[in-house]
Amino acid sequence: MVSGSADNTLRLWAVQTGKCLYTWEFPTAVKRVAFRADDSQVVCITEQRMGYQCTIRVFNINREGDGTNQSKEPLHMFNPIGSKATVCAFTNMNNIIITGHESGKVALFNVKTGEEVKNNERAHNDTVTDLQLSKDGTYCITSSKDKSARIHDTKTLMVMKTYTTETPLNSASITPGRPYASYPELIKGETNPNLFFFF
Repeated sequence: MVSGSADNTLRLWAVQTGKCLYTWEFPTAVKRVAFRADDSQVVCITEQRMGYQCTIRVFNINREGDGTNQSKEPLHMFNPIGSKATVCAFTNMNNIIITGHESGKVALFNVKTGEEVKNNERAHNDTVTDLQLSKDGTYCITSSKDKSARIHDTKTLMVMKTYTTETPLNSASITPGRPYASYPELIKGETNPNLFFFF
């Protein structure tokens, strides 16, 4: 398991024992972490603060031995231009991650070059608060402070479906193994503790 925190660290954990295997330290808080599907890499976003830019870093995960022998230095690191990134995930496309931003933008970045290869500036009208991919990686769901959750094609970033509610959303997830349009997505409201089900 991997975790990020406001204590400016990214930590790798052994789930069975609860032991912290390795700690990466940064100048600012870690806002988002995500494993690659094969668990070979992890991506993280660090906060834009105290003169530091929002930064996206990708680390290789060494699975040999007891897990404590990790590289301190990232494999890739870049600063996304424009609105700061708030969420991210690996796509099923080689070296491409998908990001959500404070402005509501959703974008694709090449992690090797740091180039923004595609974006949808109008994906949301406010901060993207969560982003989760479908099991096959062909689409994702995002939630936003604009009181909506949206399904996006991960290659084109086209909005395929929009769900709206009465409160800002802090999370959205896709029901595993079921068509996105036929079964409920689970949305949690930021200002309302109730759970909302959309069909």
